Amino acid sequence: MEPSLVMIRQRPAGAAPAVRALAGALPFGNDQFDASMALLSLHHWPDIGQGLRELMRVSRQRVVIFTWDPECRDFWLSRDY
Repeated sequence: MEPSLVMIRQRPAGAAPAVRALAGALPFGNDQFDASMALLSLHHWPDIGQGLRELMRVSRQRVVIFTWDPECRDFWLSRDY
């Protein structure tokens, strides 16, 4: 899933399909996936609560979120990413 048409157009030929959507309004049915995942994207979501509810709605079992606190200056991701 990608909200940016620019980013979708930059995907290489043969890449997996991308769905254009926002985290707060996922275009998928209830319990459609075994799991869902959000990677380093929460800071882009206008309503984090709504995005989390949507992830839980479309997931049968698990929701995995990987994020970081930009105020944490000693975290490896802040230094190397």
